[in-house]
Amino acid sequence: MPRGRTRTVTDPTPPLVPGMRPAAPPELSEPEQAIWRKITARLPADYFTAENDALLVQLCRHIRHCDELAKEIAAVRAEMEAVRVGPDAAATRAKAEATLRTSWLTLLRAHVLQSRNVGTLSTKLRLTQFSRYMRDAESAAIAARNSPTAPEPWTDWGNDDDGGRKQ
Repeated sequence: MPRGRTRTVTDPTPPLVPGMRPAAPPELSEPEQAIWRKITARLPADYFTAENDALLVQLCRHIRHCDELAKEIAAVRAEMEAVRVGPDAAATRAKAEATLRTSWLTLLRAHVLQSRNVGTLSTKLRLTQFSRYMRDAESAAIAARNSPTAPEPWTDWGNDDDGGRKQ
């Protein structure tokens, strides 16, 4: 009995062929498929397995939602600025500004939620720097030890001839 996902004749997903990148599923919109291709193009062809497809699909959707929310946030911010400097009466302007601020805060909350989901899914798919070292403490310690460090800010004081004072 085969393990894992069994395929049927009507299964729309193509089989995973070694050396070929997984094709974007047809249920994703075109912007989501572009995100899929961008993610899969920068990783080895065999990085994603069929078990990861559901997470990768959701990651692409969350990234698209984040992008759309960012555009909406920018539009509301521009409207808020237009109302703030507009010629309307003060009472009308205050009411419109309060309404726009409520919309803006709602969009910001939704953006935070989507961003968290992107981060969580990216970590689960081991796409982030953190996730690469999360399981292996020894490799994380080696990477930290071998990474270049910035000089301490106090080590360059007093290196010039006048004792570090500018005249």
